[in-house]
Amino acid sequence: MASIKVRLAVRDVFLARLAEVGKHRDERWDEVPGLYGPEPGWVIYEAEQMLALVNEIRSGDGLPLATLEQVLRIERSASGHSDYPDKYALRCAFLALGEED
Repeated sequence: MASIKVRLAVRDVFLARLAEVGKHRDERWDEVPGLYGPEPGWVIYEAEQMLALVNEIRSGDGLPLATLEQVLRIERSASGHSDYPDKYALRCAFLALGEED
């Protein structure tokens, strides 16, 4: 299990990525199929970006690759919360570190 310091540092990497890709949400309002029905295109795009980062970290640690479904479940659990970016980033960090599957 990673230390709190490591978890927070990895979370910060995910927060930064989420902030960067979030700048382009207005470009992706098309409706696309999602795990739970139609989603705005930005939801899937951001999940794909988070998955890429999750798997970059996991592969560097010798962990099996995560799936888009796992990241979309994380996104869904964060959706609607006032601290959405923090929840999304933290749970992606846990997944990246092999602490949530």
